[in-house]
Amino acid sequence: VTSIVRSIVGALLVSAGLTTFNHLQAMYGTDGRIRVGQELGALATPSGYKPSMAVTEAGGLPFYSDWTALDTWGLNDAQIARSGKLDAARLDELIPDLVVSHAKFAPNDTALASDTPWDKMTVTLDDWVRANDYQLAACWGSEPTDLYYYWVNPDSPIADEIASIVSA
Repeated sequence: VTSIVRSIVGALLVSAGLTTFNHLQAMYGTDGRIRVGQELGALATPSGYKPSMAVTEAGGLPFYSDWTALDTWGLNDAQIARSGKLDAARLDELIPDLVVSHAKFAPNDTALASDTPWDKMTVTLDDWVRANDYQLAACWGSEPTDLYYYWVNPDSPIADEIASIVSA
């Protein structure tokens, strides 16, 4: 009886794992972030130059690009995790080549943002990229209040290539 129970439990776990994988693949495999990450990773960069990005959702972009990444939510940054918020000084330290923000407000309308920690973070990012003259290379989403913004540092030695990849 024990071996039958183990077999059933094992089959259920495998099935649940495949279902989760298929769900994640359906969710993230079609939005282009994996492709963008792979293409960013394949970019030729000046000798000794290590590109960087600041992202609200660390995952496919940092993983596939192998760029230095700041998760602005704080999952990979002790300073943000301790303070509980992103501030402009942390972005000033990194000066990323690319900033990707998943925001709940339409372009030029941060008034739609709520007072949640996530919205405060994305407003901080929006304010910072605009104050530092980053160029909006792409903006897409399922609705006007659920958008991904791709901002490129115009001073990056690979700015044109980044913009071309993220806007394709």
